[in-house]
Amino acid sequence: MRWFRDVIQGIPAEFESRFGLEESVARLSAATRRFILFPMRQVAVGRVSQESVSLRKATPFVENSFAPQFFGAFYEHDGRTVLFGHFTIHWAVKAFMTLWLSGCLLWTSVVVLTAVAKRDPVMALASLAGVAMLGLGVGFVWFCSWRARGDIPWLSAVIRDALSG
Repeated sequence: MRWFRDVIQGIPAEFESRFGLEESVARLSAATRRFILFPMRQVAVGRVSQESVSLRKATPFVENSFAPQFFGAFYEHDGRTVLFGHFTIHWAVKAFMTLWLSGCLLWTSVVVLTAVAKRDPVMALASLAGVAMLGLGVGFVWFCSWRARGDIPWLSAVIRDALSG
């Protein structure tokens, strides 16, 4: 379940730049696109500023809301310019899946408790619907994460290339 923890918490990342703060921001901004509607090739898309960096990989004909994105900011530390951040899925996707999985758990718990209170074995079978929906939710998150398994190395390479010259 490490993959599930990584999806929820994110994976920390740090990229050191060979350049000063302003040049680092300019170089990363030049290596990415602010917005793209229909990408014709893989491209890093998002916003880049000193205070906030938000990047994702855009791939032609593929949309995966569960793909990890990079969220971070530039800092100067001991004369070095560093981009600190983490790779994680968007907060709205986390919120949706939290509601989905919580709803499945609540449904299953209520049905099981009601079946036990009424001593109704047939009603206990209804709890299987909640278990199935919970399994489908976890399976869907796993599948989407598996599909996006190359996004973190790819996005890391784009960031590293921009900041190393």
